Amino acid sequence: MKKKATSSLIASLCVLGLFGLILISVSSINHSDHTSGSTQSCDITNKPCVIALGQNNLKVEFFEPPQIEEQLSLRISSDRVFTIKDVSIRGINMYMGVIAVIEENSTNLEWEGWTLLGACSEPNMIWQLTIHIEVDENTITKRLTFKTFS
Repeated sequence: MKKKATSSLIASLCVLGLFGLILISVSSINHSDHTSGSTQSCDITNKPCVIALGQNNLKVEFFEPPQIEEQLSLRISSDRVFTIKDVSIRGINMYMGVIAVIEENSTNLEWEGWTLLGACSEPNMIWQLTIHIEVDENTITKRLTFKTFS
């Protein structure tokens, strides 16, 4: 009887230990996601957002306020040389997958691209724009939010 109780206790402790490791892993994944690319507090729905980029700034703006199912054009500019590695959009309050932003024009100081946002049953959609920027051989990730209304 004691052997059965001991085995049960050991099995329970193993399960709890495994559960604890899973929690720690998930926590560190979520934490590293936020530290690898900061999410800016500004909303670029109706106005440009200026992001600190070392000693200089990066300006992100839409040509027109974003609308679903219409071409959405974006400009990223700076007074410091930069290279855009990737720009994408994903839904925050709905699942729309990852939407690529296609490069249209670029120079060392300005990048322009466009995309199309799909509609869904959610009337007030919140989106996250993710920008991977290379500056001085370092890749930096910045995330901004914006909204669309149907």
